[in-house]
Amino acid sequence: MEVSPKVRHFLWKLCTHTLPTRGVLFHRHLIDEAVCPWGCGEHESAYHAIFTSPRFEEVWMDSGCSRMRDNSDCDTMCDLVVKWKQLDLRIQVKGAFLMWCIWGERNNKVFNDKSTPNSVLLRRVDRLVEEYGKYAVNIYRQQGRVSQSPRYWNPPSQGCWKINVDASLATEGWVGLGIIARDHLGGVRFTATRRTRAFWSPEIAEAKAIEME
Repeated sequence: MEVSPKVRHFLWKLCTHTLPTRGVLFHRHLIDEAVCPWGCGEHESAYHAIFTSPRFEEVWMDSGCSRMRDNSDCDTMCDLVVKWKQLDLRIQVKGAFLMWCIWGERNNKVFNDKSTPNSVLLRRVDRLVEEYGKYAVNIYRQQGRVSQSPRYWNPPSQGCWKINVDASLATEGWVGLGIIARDHLGGVRFTATRRTRAFWSPEIAEAKAIEME
C-alpha cells in the first residue's frame, strides 16, 4: 500500500492484534476494564476502536472511505486488509491515513482528554495524503531513472567466469533483478532472475542483485 512507513507499521500492529487497545491491555492484566474511552459502553477491540466507535461514524461517512469497514466474509483483520484490494487505490490510501489519524485521536482522548473536530481530522487526512503523494513522486520517480548499460560485453581471462548483474525499475514500486555468469568463451554458466516489491535506488537494486548471487 502506497502509504508512509509509520502507517504501514500501524496497519501491521492492527493485523497482528498488538495495537494497545483497552481490550488488549485488559487481557494482559494491565488495566482493570476494557470499556471504550469514548463512553459508548462497548468493549474496545481494535476493530471497534478504528471502525465501529460511534465517535468516528460521521468521520468515516464524510471521508468517502466507509466501504473499508465492511468485514463481511472476513474472519480476521488480515482478511479485511486483503478485501481492500477490491477498492479504488485512492480510497485505500486515504482510508489508511484516516485509520492512523483515528488512532491518534483516540490516544489524544485517553492521555489528554481532548477531542478534535471532525472537519479538522478530515483536513488532516487530506493533507497527509497530499504530502505523501508529493514525497513519493519526488523521491521514487527520481530513483527510477536508470542509466544505459554498456553496449558491448568484454570476456574475462581464460579459466575465469564473469558475473554481470542488472536491475530494472521500469515499473514503479517493483524491482526486477537479474544475474548471468559466463566463461571466457561467452558460454553461460548460470543465470537467475527475481522480481520484488520495493522502492530502491539503482545502486541499492544492483547491490541486491549481487547479494542474490
